[in-house]
Amino acid sequence: MDDLEIIFNILYLLAAIAVAIFAYLGLEQLKISKENTDVTRKNAQLSAKREAYSAAADQCRYYGDCIVPLINKLDEKVNENDVKLFDDCKIIFDNDDLSVEFPDNMEEESNKMDYYFSEYGELINALSTFSLYFTSGVAEEKVAFYDLGRSYCLTIEKICPLIVILSQKSHEYQNIYDLYIIWKNRLEIMELQEKQDDIESKIKSIPNRSISTIGTGK
Repeated sequence: MDDLEIIFNILYLLAAIAVAIFAYLGLEQLKISKENTDVTRKNAQLSAKREAYSAAADQCRYYGDCIVPLINKLDEKVNENDVKLFDDCKIIFDNDDLSVEFPDNMEEESNKMDYYFSEYGELINALSTFSLYFTSGVAEEKVAFYDLGRSYCLTIEKICPLIVILSQKSHEYQNIYDLYIIWKNRLEIMELQEKQDDIESKIKSIPNRSISTIGTGK
């Protein structure tokens, strides 16, 4: 083997080593890039979650500062004008559906409400704005549910006849129904789970003895 061939073999080996080194460095760079991408994605997710939690807290304050006073105002007007529509209607909830059975004097009662339409509309619009934050996914609804879920559902059930009347003139209140159905179903599940836990606890507390048959050893 002459000197030139030896040099070529050495250069070939060095080239192979260089390729291996560059390949390793490239793989490491890809790994680092992927890790950076994962970190960026996780940070974005955490940031979005913080914003959703913050928006939920803001809406809880909005409910207390704005919606509750409007509900109280509505109660005063209903009592002052002897509006019986809310009491005489039958609210029917069936899993993913909410409906109302109106009384025979529906027209007379709704006419009383029309006189204060702007005040009623103010409450419904506030509820619609509140609900939209959660049904659109901007705010974390599970955060607000534990503070306001029961109160919200009771309020919607109370003024459901009014929402139905207004919905005949506008279809922009669907988000109120959507949030109600989500929270109402969750409340029912929680109540059933509590009953189930209570039943299981009672079952465990009841002695369950038996009498062995003679000769069987059992």
